Amino acid sequence: MEESARPISPTIVRPFTFQVQRQHEEAVKEVNQAMSVRIKASKDLKRLTEERNAAMQVGTTTLKKRRCASNATRDLLQEYSLIMSERDSVHKEIEKLQEEVAETRRKAATVEGKNREKDEEVRGFQRSPVPTTLHNMLTLVLAAAQSRKLID
Repeated sequence: MEESARPISPTIVRPFTFQVQRQHEEAVKEVNQAMSVRIKASKDLKRLTEERNAAMQVGTTTLKKRRCASNATRDLLQEYSLIMSERDSVHKEIEKLQEEVAETRRKAATVEGKNREKDEEVRGFQRSPVPTTLHNMLTLVLAAAQSRKLID
């Protein structure tokens, strides 16, 4: 004896939708954090560049006034060298952060695309009548997939 067709229960769909929404929010949060780190690194780079330029002006003036290198000039050159080294490190950090931001954005776009696909799939299931056996099979497949975390 066949049972009547029932649409998929919203109680089955809701956990999946909330999981995808939570993942989306986490991805957006990661992007925002990466952007704030990038902005901070950019500010640090600007500050270090200004310090270097000021040190260069002081160094240039000192070198013009004195023909022989004094301890102060050597210290200044060492500081300049240190600043330039820090500048290079900041540039590398900014490049790394930009790559991470791009990767995070790609992941967020993927999650959003999967979310849209799954929403459309769920709407399709809700609109069309599903035989009970197919409904039961779908419920089992969704439960197994969620337990294995195959559905992102």
